Formats: sequence, structure tokens, C-alpha cells
Amino acid sequence: MKIKIFLLFMALNKQVFCSFPVQNVINGNWSNLDHIHDTIKKLKENTDDINPGDFLKVLETMTRKAKNVKEVQNFFKECFFKDFGLFRKIFKTVFTMDSIDETHRKIFFELALEWGNEIEDSSHLTWGTLLFEISNLSIKTDSKISKKIKNIFLRIKKMNDHHFLQVINAFFSFKGELNLDLLEKINFKKINDFDEENYSAIICIFCRSKQKIPLDFFKKFNFKKIDTLEDIAFVDCVQDIAMTSQKICLNFFENVDVAKRIKSIKEDQEYVRAACALCKSPHTFSSSFFECIDLERINASQDDYDFVDIVSALFSSKQKIPLKIFEKISFIKIGEIKLDYKFLELLSIFCQSKHKISLDFLKDPAVMKRIKKIKPEYWFVDAINYIFKSKYKVPSEFFENADVLERISKLDSDDHFLSILSKIDGSKPNISSKFFENDFIIQRFRKIKSKKDFVSALLKINKIKQKISLKFFEQGRIVERVNAMKCSRSFILALAALCKSPHQIPLRLFEDIDFNRINEVFGYDVDFYKIIRALYKSRHPIPLKIFKCIDFEKVNCFCDRFFSNILCVICESKQKIPLSFFKNISFKRINSLENNDDFVRVISAFCNSEHEIPLKVFECFSYEIIRKLKKSDFIKIASVFKKSKQKIPLKILESLDTDLKKINE
Repeated sequence: MKIKIFLLFMALNKQVFCSFPVQNVINGNWSNLDHIHDTIKKLKENTDDINPGDFLKVLETMTRKAKNVKEVQNFFKECFFKDFGLFRKIFKTVFTMDSIDETHRKIFFELALEWGNEIEDSSHLTWGTLLFEISNLSIKTDSKISKKIKNIFLRIKKMNDHHFLQVINAFFSFKGELNLDLLEKINFKKINDFDEENYSAIICIFCRSKQKIPLDFFKKFNFKKIDTLEDIAFVDCVQDIAMTSQKICLNFFENVDVAKRIKSIKEDQEYVRAACALCKSPHTFSSSFFECIDLERINASQDDYDFVDIVSALFSSKQKIPLKIFEKISFIKIGEIKLDYKFLELLSIFCQSKHKISLDFLKDPAVMKRIKKIKPEYWFVDAINYIFKSKYKVPSEFFENADVLERISKLDSDDHFLSILSKIDGSKPNISSKFFENDFIIQRFRKIKSKKDFVSALLKINKIKQKISLKFFEQGRIVERVNAMKCSRSFILALAALCKSPHQIPLRLFEDIDFNRINEVFGYDVDFYKIIRALYKSRHPIPLKIFKCIDFEKVNCFCDRFFSNILCVICESKQKIPLSFFKNISFKRINSLENNDDFVRVISAFCNSEHEIPLKVFECFSYEIIRKLKKSDFIKIASVFKKSKQKIPLKILESLDTDLKKINE
């Protein structure tokens, strides 16, 4: 009961708890000055609690019923339109076409239209709004509205340069679309008389506009005026015009000798900014424009930013830049760059360039010493990786340089060392085999801590197509690491990596690995199978004594899948097969394989093997099982038996002939 009373009390007295009772305000007595005073006071104090729609409804009512009241006039003049302060606070946003609800924007337009004549110094956003809504009016026949619109045009015409360009900027922020008629009405041609600051600003506004502006608008610009601007303002204009998506560029460059003007720029920083704008422009320029780029001036600059920025712009440019400009770049200057991240940026530019260049600057001892000094470590690794990934030939001197190699040997992170290995692309002629012969690299390889990273390093080295010398494998303590592995998975992966290696592996490396532990460590058939497969599929000749270490009798206990897989791998291999294999494998078990596909696969492997298979193995095969195979499998078995170079029991061959005749009858 108490809850019901409380809710009823809340419903009847909600205005007591509401900080801004909108409906009461709208329905109040607007001829009462106290009501007007209280309303304005609440509007100023409660902007955090009132929503935009209610706020505009109150302003709309106030304008309609109390426009002539002095306090109302002062409120609109000082608190609402002036700098848009109250409006921004209410809407908590920048007033653009996308950010404000269309209904609210229409109401604001009507308010601004209504108050336009009474307010002397209104915000440029107000006038931008008015101009935008006027350009979108579908009905312009109302004489009262037409008169107000004419007054708006007149007010904009009379604005000073700065206010005028602010109105245009606001107009574009609403995504307004100018038309020639509108331009005439606001006297747009006055822009050519602007001072240089406002002139460059209006150029910027038009060039950065997201709306498509017809070329006719730009014809109203006196582009020759740009040539008279001070350097900074001139470069601002060149940058905006070069990078604009508008169709303005060629019109501008046809009227102004840009190349000549850029050459005369005094400050290197502004000179570089202008040259970079030309290089990065999405518009296509004549190659003659780029003759203004004075590389000798850039080479002499002491500023890292200037040199790197212009080189970056040149190498990333899609323009047809004359080759002679690239030839003038001082590649040796790269060793003089003081800032590590700018030096790294420059290395990246050269190594990844689409323009054909020589990396002979890497021969310079000063450059290699500079590479060694890069900090932090991951930046140094990035530098090495840029060089290794380059499609251009890296001079062999780089791979023999003690400064670079010593720094690699001192890398703290194994991940960083592995990163370098992974970036060596053997398909490109940029890696010298001498890199892996160097004691510093072998020393770093030895320092790899985890078994996982050690195996990863072996796998990455396998992907390198350049020849890696025996020295690396002999001195890399590989045997020591493999023998120390207690984890069966790591041992298998390491052994598999060595067996698959495309490089020349020393025979004694395999001989020194402790293979006796295979029979003790690996209790699972899958692990045992992986070891057998790695050895028998190895690219390298495996010493027979290693295979003699294997307890093949264990294979008899494996599941059908791994039992048959091991037999097939061994028979199909070119490695030597020890007698212990034929002695200890229970070949009669082949007849018990549940899957006929496994049965056919194993028999085919024995028949097709390049090794001499003892007659007793074939004598173990049950012809009764062969006879019960489906027709296609039987014919396949018959074919491999007949084509086999092995000594097949005569009894099997005769039985096959008899049954084949019955099938063909």
C-alpha cells in the first residue's frame, strides 16, 4: 500500500523532482516577465538535464511568444548564438550535418532565420547553418522568407575576410554543396583580395572539402596570387592543392611556375614539405616538375627529418621522377643519420624500394657501424630483417662484417634471432653462405635456450636454399643438444628436421646421436612411427648401425595403422634395411589387418620395393585372404605380384593365374 502511495505521489508531483519542467515552461504565461526570467535562468543552469529536443521547443516557444522582450533578445544574443557556447553545451558535440538530428537542425535554422536581423555579431556556425539550409530549401517563394534570405546574403557579403572563410568552412562541415548562383550572392570573388593568411586558409578549405567541387569554382581563384605569398603560406597552398582530391591541380600548375618558386624557398624544412607534396600527390605531373628537387641541397642538410622525408617521398612516389634525381641521393649519408628510428625508416625505404637501386652502400664501414648501434634490440632486428628481405643483392661484405655479426651474436632474445633466420629468403640472391660460417652466428645458435626454439631454428634453416657449410653443423653443438633432449616430441622434431634438411649434414652427426634411447624412451606407437619415418625418408644416407639399434619387435604390438605404415615406409625407402627387421617382424600379422586397404597397401609395398625381400616374407601371405578380396583389389594385387622383381612363391603365382582366367572367362 505504501509503495502505491509513493508512486502516486511521484506521478502527481514529478515537476518537483524534475530539474527542468519542460511542459510547464512551454505552457506558462509568456506575458509574465517573472516566468520569462525564471525560464532563461533555468536554461542557463540546467543544460546537463535537458534533452536537445525539449531545449529547442522552449526556444521556439520563447521566440514565438516573447521575441520583443529585452531579456529574451539579450539571451539569444549573448548566450545562444554568440560563439555557439550554450548550443555546444546542450548538444555536447560539434555542430555538423551528421552529428545533429535533422529535425533539430531545421528548428535551429528557423530560429537563426528569425533572429538574424536582430543579432549583430552572431557565430560563423550560425551563418554556416543558414547558408547550408538556404542551399537546400525546396520552396523559396515565400516573400517573407525571401526577404530574410536576401538579408543573410548581404550580411555574409559584408563580413571581414576571417569571418567569411569561417562561414564557408562551417558550410562545408555540413557537407553543403555550393553552386554558382550562391557564390554570386555572397560575393565569393572577394577571396582574391584576402590577405595571405586568409587566402591560403580558403584554399585549404576548398581543397580538403569532401564534397566534389566543380572546376568552375576554382576558376574564380587567382592562382597567380599564390606565387606572391610568403614561403610558409605558399607551401601550405602547394601542399593542399597537390594532395586534394578535387580537379584543381593542373589548373593551378598551368598558371604558376611551381618548380621555379619551390627552388627559391629559403628554409630547408619548407622546401622539403613542398617537394614531398609533389611526390605524394595523387595527381599526375610532368617529370619536369620534379627538376625543382635539389638533392645536393638535401644531401647537405644537417636535419635528419628533411633528408629522410624527401628520400621517403621520392621512393614511395607513383610519379615519373627522372632517374637522375635518384642518382644524386647521397646513400653514404645514411651512416650519418643520428636518430635511430629515422635511420631505420631510411633502411626500410632503400631495401623495399620499387625503384631499382644498388645496396652497395652497405659496404661502407660507417653504415655497418651505424647499424650495430641501433637501439633498442628489436629495432636492430628490424634493420637486419629489412636487409634480408630486400629483393636487391646484398653485398657479401655485409655478411662478413664483424660489427653487424657481433651484434647479432649478442642478441638477448632467442625470438629476435629466430626472426632473423625466418627472414632469410633463399629464393633471392641476397644471402651469402658465409653468414652461417661466421663464428658469431654459430655462437648465437649455440646460445638458444629452449628445446622448442632450437627445433624452430633447425626448421627455419631447412627453408634456406643457399648452401650452408659443414662447419655450421659441426660446430653448432647439434648432437649435444639432441642427445640432451628428454622430451620425446622435441627429439622427434629435431631428428626429423635434420633428416629433412636440404643441406649437407655430416655423416658423423647421425652416428653420434644416441639412437639406443629410442627403444627405451618412446612407448607410444605414434612416436616410434615418427622416428622410423624420419630416418627412412631422410634425404641423407643413414648409417646401417643406426637402424640396427631399433627394436623392430615392438612394431608387432602396434595398432594396424602404425604397423602397416611402418612396413610401407621401410619397404619404399632407399635407406638400408637391417636383417633384424626381417627377423623380428611378425609378417603373418599382415593377414590379420582388418582394413583390406592396409592389406593391399602393405603387399604392394613389398612387391614394389627396391630392396631384396626374403622369400619367407611372401610365404607368410595368405592366398585365401587374397582370393576373398573384392575384384578390383584382387586384380591390383595380381598385377603387382606379376610385375614384381622379387622372388614370389610359385604357388602364389600359379593360383593367381588360375583365378585370373576364371575372372576373364
